[in-house]
Amino acid sequence: MRYLVFIAILFAGCNYGLEQPTEPKDLIPEEKIVVLIKDLVKLEAHVQNKYARVDRFYKTLDNSSEVLLKENGVTAEQFQASMEYYANDQERMDAIYSEALNLLNKELGELQEN
Repeated sequence: MRYLVFIAILFAGCNYGLEQPTEPKDLIPEEKIVVLIKDLVKLEAHVQNKYARVDRFYKTLDNSSEVLLKENGVTAEQFQASMEYYANDQERMDAIYSEALNLLNKELGELQEN
């Protein structure tokens, strides 16, 4: 899943200055994609911490990412298409990642208070 996000952003960067892609019919709203990114970052950190072997890490991360997306009513294809669409507007993508980081920092602050 991590590679899907990276490829989507890389693909969008290569298309800079070209025509804007059409909005996917099942575009994930920004508010929801922010939460999904936050949850995927937490999931990746957990899996990476738990599994030292790279082959197990990637298989587990892919499977767990699919489950996380499914639990949120999103397919991997829908997530990838939405990321590719948002990545074509770098300022918008920066805002999405900044908001995801803010949510992570807020959760961290709440955990440290307890």
